[in-house]
Amino acid sequence: MSFDDLVKLQCDRHETLKRVLQNFRKDAQSRKTSIYFQKRLQQIDSISKEFAETHKIIICAEGYSESSYYTNNVTSEFEERYMDVYCAIAEAFEQTHPKTTGVSTTPIDASALAAKGQVQMPQIPVPSFSGQCIDWPGFYDAFTRLIHDNAQLNEIQKFHFLKESLPESRDNDIRQMQLTAANYNVAWTTLVTRYNNPRTVFSHHMNALYNISTMHKEKGDEIRLMLSTVNVCIAAFKRVNVPVQQCDHWLAHYLASKLPKETYNAWEHHRGCKTEVPSFADFEQFLNDRLVTIDAIENRNIFSNKVTSIHPGTSKRLNVHNVHAQTGPPSARCCHCGGSHILRQCPAFLAMDCHQRKEVVTIARLCLNCLSKAHILMRCTSTKGCQQCGQRHHTLLHYPSQPQTRPIQNATLQNTSSLAIEPALNLNSNCVRQQTKHDNSNLQCLSATYSNASQRSILLATARVIIFNPDNGLQATLNALIDQGSEATIVSEHVVQSLHLKRHSTRTSIAGVGQGNTNRCKHIVNFVLLTSSNPEFRIDVETAYVLNSLTSFLPSHNISVTRWKHIEGLSLADPQYYRPKRVDLIIGVDLMAQIILPGIKVGAPNEPIAQNTQLGWILSGRTQPPREATHVVCHQAVLDTESLLKQFCEAESVPERRLNTAEDVWCETFFQQTHKRQPTGRYMVRLPLKTIFDPSMTLGKSHQIALNHYLQLERRLTKTPEAWQRYSDGIK
Repeated sequence: MSFDDLVKLQCDRHETLKRVLQNFRKDAQSRKTSIYFQKRLQQIDSISKEFAETHKIIICAEGYSESSYYTNNVTSEFEERYMDVYCAIAEAFEQTHPKTTGVSTTPIDASALAAKGQVQMPQIPVPSFSGQCIDWPGFYDAFTRLIHDNAQLNEIQKFHFLKESLPESRDNDIRQMQLTAANYNVAWTTLVTRYNNPRTVFSHHMNALYNISTMHKEKGDEIRLMLSTVNVCIAAFKRVNVPVQQCDHWLAHYLASKLPKETYNAWEHHRGCKTEVPSFADFEQFLNDRLVTIDAIENRNIFSNKVTSIHPGTSKRLNVHNVHAQTGPPSARCCHCGGSHILRQCPAFLAMDCHQRKEVVTIARLCLNCLSKAHILMRCTSTKGCQQCGQRHHTLLHYPSQPQTRPIQNATLQNTSSLAIEPALNLNSNCVRQQTKHDNSNLQCLSATYSNASQRSILLATARVIIFNPDNGLQATLNALIDQGSEATIVSEHVVQSLHLKRHSTRTSIAGVGQGNTNRCKHIVNFVLLTSSNPEFRIDVETAYVLNSLTSFLPSHNISVTRWKHIEGLSLADPQYYRPKRVDLIIGVDLMAQIILPGIKVGAPNEPIAQNTQLGWILSGRTQPPREATHVVCHQAVLDTESLLKQFCEAESVPERRLNTAEDVWCETFFQQTHKRQPTGRYMVRLPLKTIFDPSMTLGKSHQIALNHYLQLERRLTKTPEAWQRYSDGIK
């Protein structure tokens, strides 16, 4: 092979390393097994060995020192790329498949097992204890069978394993005991006495039974979850010697009340004309048989939906998303401190000012808009921006602007309200022109404008609610608008992304919401609606349409707090009804029947009414009588030729006394305070920088940005020897 072919081969291996890392990040979590990681690491090592062998051949070839392979330093770039790829895959392998401490203390001969036809089993890790009484039974049984009753272990080994299984922040008295054989029995007896509490275990599992939620739709996953919860509780009751199985008829009756209407009717039809009281075994057998039918129906519906989605001529779309669940610890690492959190949650990063944050983001090469490392700002697909100024950068990188106060002369400020304003009435407008014998023009224009506006203060029904995602346990407290004019419940895109709500495709047009006349909705979600004022209140919202924005801040302006007698002592759904705030949920008439309660409080005609609901008392209506706002604006413009000529002459003449500005006075004071005469006769003066006079006048911390541009320019020029030579000569 020629020298150029060898160089091309090296560059191709460098690009192969890049593709290996890209493919590794794209692969699903289910593919990343132990063998997968080993094959990936072997592939990287083989590429590195081939690169090293070819590199030896290139070094011995003629023209090596003058080639682009040498000037571009391809070898160093390949080594850095190799270290990045290898460390990334190896670190992910340790996080996904951590090394465990085995219980066995004697090595196992794999060849002897293979000769006997036996399979070598993996080592069982030492059981760990969380420090909670409800987890003690499982830990007690596992530790007793594996460690405590193991005749091959001595007392010191058992005590060592016992210390390793305890939580870090609990049981410090046992951790501080010396590792002796006599102390093991003392430590084990202390743990058994401390955590063996059957009463706590019984109470915990009884609460789990009573917290089973009522099902509104017949779903196989929810029924299986209910059965698994009950079986776990029954096993726990059996362990604490509570004979629940001897009288479990109440359990069958209680669980039947949690079934949806369709399943409950099927249960009653299954019992038929039998008069004996059913037991939990009968109820469980019925549900297991029912699950076979439910699975068949659900699988048929999924198949039919897929066929309908891909059938030509229909308006449906098939959206396929590659989603994988990660059960291990999160792999997100902070690029600033290296902690197990993202950058915008880093305490050290949040403690910085905006200039220091910008420097950290620039050095880490993150996206200025979403702080992601996967792309740059030009390729960011996020529609969000700064919440302060709306520009294309993250809110944490916003530069706060200093308010400037300037004198305003001969100007009239006029406030424009968002309320309806009547047309202005022009009362007087005249123009007077005077002519003197000296033919000196004097033009005066006078005008007066009178405007009358009727301002109203209206309060809409708002409430503080809690949205709960039952899939991942996330919840958020937000402001909701109870709108009787809305046919459906609508939620904002911000809430859906924050709680990771599961989306379902739809094609719906919604009119009258947001800033546009018609909004196209592409997704619907479901969640649970709760409130902090009533812990027993719960609504399973099956259909909520998703829009980017719902409405403007409500109320539109601050409302003066007035003591209305008819609402004194009421538990309001929105205690801060008088402050403007963002609305992220619109509760429509589809949920109105489930939240409205009897009871209404009516005050004066210009006072809001109070309606009792499950969320609390909601307020709506006028908060004060409409008031007439009168505004008079007067304008006067005078054009006097003599005065203008006089001012022109004064401007051309040298003033007798110069008026010093605030900066001039400060400069003189600064010079008097800082100058010093040296023994040689020279004066040492400190420069009067503007940043000292006004700290807000700063150019920003641009040193790192300029340095990065300079280094980038040099790297680009080194790729072309001729351009680099001309650049070096010009700099010299």
